[in-house]
Amino acid sequence: FNVISIPDAAPSVSISAKLESKADGEMSQAFYARDDHAIVAGTGAVALDLPAMQRQYGLAMEPEPRDPIAVDLPMPITGDRAGFEERLIENFSEHPFANLPVVLELTVEDDMGQTGKSSEIQMVLPGRRFFDPMAASLIEMRRDILWNRENAPRVAQILRAVSYRPQDVFHTDTDYLRLRFILRRLETFTSYGMSDAQQDELSQALWDFAVRLEDGDVAGALARMQQAQE
Repeated sequence: FNVISIPDAAPSVSISAKLESKADGEMSQAFYARDDHAIVAGTGAVALDLPAMQRQYGLAMEPEPRDPIAVDLPMPITGDRAGFEERLIENFSEHPFANLPVVLELTVEDDMGQTGKSSEIQMVLPGRRFFDPMAASLIEMRRDILWNRENAPRVAQILRAVSYRPQDVFHTDTDYLRLRFILRRLETFTSYGMSDAQQDELSQALWDFAVRLEDGDVAGALARMQQAQE
């Protein structure tokens, strides 16, 4: 009898549905992967799409170098891995690329180490939506500091301007004092040269404060509605 050797084909992967996202920033991207035997692993890479960006305001200067986001693709726990559809579900709201144009590329690998790549998908990386005006301002200034720490003096000026009449934008004195503390830290770091750790500290402080303002407004609205019903 004759034995015929059949070459092992490389795997393939493609986007199989439109990107879905929620108000909290969670994204869900469906994909379809196929191999003549089985897919053993997969990754997703999200890179900043500079040519697609509007380079103005805090984004006008060159960004600090950042590696693409790398995530593992979900694999079926049971069943056939020769052909399957799955969803990449992630929340990148706190990442510097959130709400900016990016390029997504998926890669899958078979058990022989052969790989297959999807076409590059241009998209805006979903991020959490902030409806409170002050919270939205904080998130935009956070984005600018993460884009390039040289934006820090401009960010300090803008935050001072938007909080000039604190009684119009803050619900409590505590919130205003928290912003003043962040501003002092920002201006101190700027004076002596902002380190990576200080950039991360400010980023986290601005994020936490924006979430506090946003969620506080929701809680207050619910309380007022309950009082009105009573």
